[in-house]
Amino acid sequence: AVQGVQAGVTEGVRHAAPGLEALARFGYASKGVVYGTIGLLALNLALGRSGQVTDSQGALTRIHDLPLGGLLIWLLVVGLLGYALWQLLRALLDPEEQGNGPKGLLKRAGYALSGVTNFGVAYFAYRLATQAAVTAGGSSQKDLARQVLDWPGGQILLGLAGLVMLVVGGVQVANAVGGKFMKRVALHDFAARHAETVRRVGQAGIAARGVVLGAVGVF
Repeated sequence: AVQGVQAGVTEGVRHAAPGLEALARFGYASKGVVYGTIGLLALNLALGRSGQVTDSQGALTRIHDLPLGGLLIWLLVVGLLGYALWQLLRALLDPEEQGNGPKGLLKRAGYALSGVTNFGVAYFAYRLATQAAVTAGGSSQKDLARQVLDWPGGQILLGLAGLVMLVVGGVQVANAVGGKFMKRVALHDFAARHAETVRRVGQAGIAARGVVLGAVGVF
């Protein structure tokens, strides 16, 4: 029965594929805008300008303060929802055929976690778009860590979470060095003529994200 339901959902997704593909592409672009804003703010800080180290919520707040920021935030609401939906589809329907083995299930669990997290980011963007002022929860990670430490065995749980982050960061760095991500990139026209540049940019970005995740794991 479960297989039948999954087959029916998969068939429905296949019929809606053009729209879903466009939404997923827009979602990746929106996620890129948020990460790019975080990077620019950090770069300005490193250069001694008026920058800051922030997270997705802080980046969205800065975007909202730009001219036409309200319109940009609405676009990002749609895009981030699309990204979150695509991550959940990757987890539930397994269009990339990761399989049901330990490695495949671990990846799909990561997709599901990413989907839930990005729904939260999209909701924060929605609140920014509909309310006059919203405060970014900059200390939420610290608060969560404190709460975990208060649990029975909290030190062990927090340590395990740190180890998981270290492993994920290491895997991303290895993925960047080996260029494995390129097998999921469909190069057409302009990108095909600049495949090596695309590869180098991807290596730099994924390696940087891996280093950041590793640092989070250490702390």
